[in-house]
Amino acid sequence: MPTLCVIRHAQPITEGILTGQSDPLLSVHGHNQACRLRELFQTSELNGVIYSSPLKRAFQTALYIGGDPIILPGLAEVTYGDWDGISWAEIQKRWPQIARDKLVSWRGVTPPGGESWDDFARRVGAALALVIAGPLPAVIVAHEAVNAIISNGLVNKSIVDYRQDYCDIRKYEIRSSIESGEPGAPPAGFPH
Repeated sequence: MPTLCVIRHAQPITEGILTGQSDPLLSVHGHNQACRLRELFQTSELNGVIYSSPLKRAFQTALYIGGDPIILPGLAEVTYGDWDGISWAEIQKRWPQIARDKLVSWRGVTPPGGESWDDFARRVGAALALVIAGPLPAVIVAHEAVNAIISNGLVNKSIVDYRQDYCDIRKYEIRSSIESGEPGAPPAGFPH
């Protein structure tokens, strides 16, 4: 069966903030992590077309893997709008009620100027459908929230409980178009 490897980007230079669509480069440690990824891909059967988020931390990581990564805008991390690039403590100070509401319903509350979870899930779903349409095997280098939606769609894993370390690789077997009923169809239940 064809495979899809889904990788979270290496460590960026910023820590302790909601990164969202702020666009930091990789840290020195992140470059070292990505080098180890390159070595792994050179010595294993993990290969295929490489797709990347357009954000620098993901694209830099994808470049280490090799080839010429294809940028898919739909793989960009969710934007937190006014919250992108600031700490949770600052968010709680500046938007106390919205921050409390967000903790109660992370996917149900959209930060000021941010992207709703439903819009985000549809965007990621459309990008995944393009990847699944082929060719396979393929590699996606993106972000933890993006990869949580992908995992949920492919194997019905909880988005809330999903955790992925920097440069962690998740490998999925993709059903053929004959098994799924139509060419390039995302799995049943995947957000469209």
